[in-house]
Amino acid sequence: MAERAVIYSRVSTDIQGDGYSLQTQLDSCRQYAAQRGYQVVGDYCDRFSGEKLHRPQLSKLMEQVYLESIQVVVVHDLDRFTRNPSHLAILEMEIEKAGGRVEFVMGDYNDGPEGQLSKAIKAAIAQYENRQRVERFQRGRRGRVEAGLVRAYGVRAHYGYAYTPGSGVYTVVEEEAEIVRWLFTQAAAGVSPHTLAANLSTAGRPTPFGKRKWQPSSIYRILRHAIYCGVWSECIDGIVYTAQVPEIVDANIWAQVQRRLDTPRPRASARPFLLTGFLRCSCGLPWIGRTRSPTVAYYRCSSINQRLLREACTMPGAIRADRLEEVVWSTLVALLRQSDWLDVALAQRQREIAAACAAYDARTQEVADALSALSGRERSLLDALLDGRLSASDVEGAKREIAAERKRLQAKLALYQETPLPAMPGIDRETLSQHVVQGLESLDYNQRRTILTLLSVRLTVERQDLVHLSVLDGLVTQSLAVIPLVRPLPSKPRPAYRPRKEIVP
Repeated sequence: MAERAVIYSRVSTDIQGDGYSLQTQLDSCRQYAAQRGYQVVGDYCDRFSGEKLHRPQLSKLMEQVYLESIQVVVVHDLDRFTRNPSHLAILEMEIEKAGGRVEFVMGDYNDGPEGQLSKAIKAAIAQYENRQRVERFQRGRRGRVEAGLVRAYGVRAHYGYAYTPGSGVYTVVEEEAEIVRWLFTQAAAGVSPHTLAANLSTAGRPTPFGKRKWQPSSIYRILRHAIYCGVWSECIDGIVYTAQVPEIVDANIWAQVQRRLDTPRPRASARPFLLTGFLRCSCGLPWIGRTRSPTVAYYRCSSINQRLLREACTMPGAIRADRLEEVVWSTLVALLRQSDWLDVALAQRQREIAAACAAYDARTQEVADALSALSGRERSLLDALLDGRLSASDVEGAKREIAAERKRLQAKLALYQETPLPAMPGIDRETLSQHVVQGLESLDYNQRRTILTLLSVRLTVERQDLVHLSVLDGLVTQSLAVIPLVRPLPSKPRPAYRPRKEIVP
């Protein structure tokens, strides 16, 4: 029965692939397989560098070798398979592990020492030639840039310019340059790339690739590129080389646009949410503010934004923002208007701290006394051994018991020491008094947020109609009854988690 074979061919670039190299490799390999009676069941052609181990078609070839028990992989020449000796060893080892072998048309490499040496030398020479070619190419690029000549990337020059292959010179396309100048002028005035893209699409201006609809990302790339202020750059071996090209916009306008793009835009919101950062759900996640319409705003659990949570929140509903904020703020106002509430609360916390410290001292003293008693027992054992009342084996057994007990007591003492004691809350009473004197009802949004921060307010949603209020780290606690959203938002079922498929390069 004829052995099953697959053919592999490779070129480095698409330009080479459009020529005759791939076809001549395939013809040579098919002729080689026919002469030896192999049954060709597939061929794979890569347009990829031979220095890379992971190539799209090579990966598919290896998969077929494993799944279909291919006996022979036919390649025209060794440098078409790989230009790295270590990669050659890896590929041959994997193919041999699957029960196959690699054969080259342009080389008779037998399994003996001479054949393996010849193959290693050929692979090293292929790698050397490739690195020499890369070095010559990089040297030519550096010399070209240092001579003031530039080149285009891809199939065409940047938008607004024209480039003749081999000339090393960019020329301005005035029709496109006018659009570029208009983009920079509008961006300097504060117009966003989204608006600019919409305006160009509405005006029917074609994109750099002849399409009708402009994308904001395309506008952003144009506004960010330094070529439009006359600076062409290219990174070669980690060093950035620059050359001069005709400028389309003034350098000052370009710099002004860069400053505007670097400045983050404030996020638009229909209304400020007073309790953002102070409100949490009983499931542990924060509640966030959202707007349903210009007149209806609400708070709800942020688990709605985390689609990969395995368990849904137990409270999928929402609470109207205006009603919750009104209840919370009115409760705080009533508390702040009590003249002695803070002194009473601080005195209560002081008593709690004193009781906790006394209990801590009693527990630690109890453990210290137990450790001291163990030391006394050890001395008694030594006296009993010297008097002959206990044997050495009995003493050793008793010492092991004492050591185990000491270890347990020391761990217990360490746990006591790590347990934090209640502390007095820190509060800026002067700033708080100033806000109270100013008038709590007349405070604006920022001042109310300051009050919430000074009081260390924490809000926990126990149920959709019940919120737990904590002030000054639990110094004052209160349960607040709130009215939930009249028509709760429908909870959408969360999709099942599906891991992403691994993409083999």
